[in-house]
Amino acid sequence: MTNGNKRNIYLSDIIGDDYKSWHKEFVILDGGTCCGKSYFCIHVLGAYAQIHRKRILYLCNSRKLRKQIYNEVKRLKLQNIIDVLSYQLLQK
Repeated sequence: MTNGNKRNIYLSDIIGDDYKSWHKEFVILDGGTCCGKSYFCIHVLGAYAQIHRKRILYLCNSRKLRKQIYNEVKRLKLQNIIDVLSYQLLQK
């Protein structure tokens, strides 16, 4: 994708296949809006976790985002792989 003369750089581009070497660690992904965090976590990491019988905790900062992410996880049938919680729900 292009934005004027600039090419958008997505999280998946930066991480590449490095996620395959993450073992027994907590990883926090932080980035601005529209940088591909959700896409990477659900589509790339979710598929990888499903194959390797791993789990993902996806934390959201709002109930609205939680619902949006959960719907995508459900659509891809990854509910048993990706747990989607809001910070508020986790705090309870």
